[in-house]
Amino acid sequence: MPHSDETLSRLVSPPAPGAIVVGASPYTYTAPQNGVVVVSGGTVSLIQLGRSGVFLDTGLLTGVIPVSAGDQVKVTYAVAPTLSFLPSLR
Repeated sequence: MPHSDETLSRLVSPPAPGAIVVGASPYTYTAPQNGVVVVSGGTVSLIQLGRSGVFLDTGLLTGVIPVSAGDQVKVTYAVAPTLSFLPSLR
């Protein structure tokens, strides 16, 4: 018999990605829970990942950035990119 968490995961649809409304550059997004932030399009010059007030350069200009609850993604741009948040399944 499957474990109860496995049964529940079959009954619950995975969370849908949510659009992030991008503000003025540099824009900082704080993750409400574990998941990934997807950055695409626009003219991006820097993407940083922040935790506990320390920001590190990701080396990316677009891509998928894994985040934990409370992590921040700071995007510096000339033309606004599209940002989405995809919550993790667990």
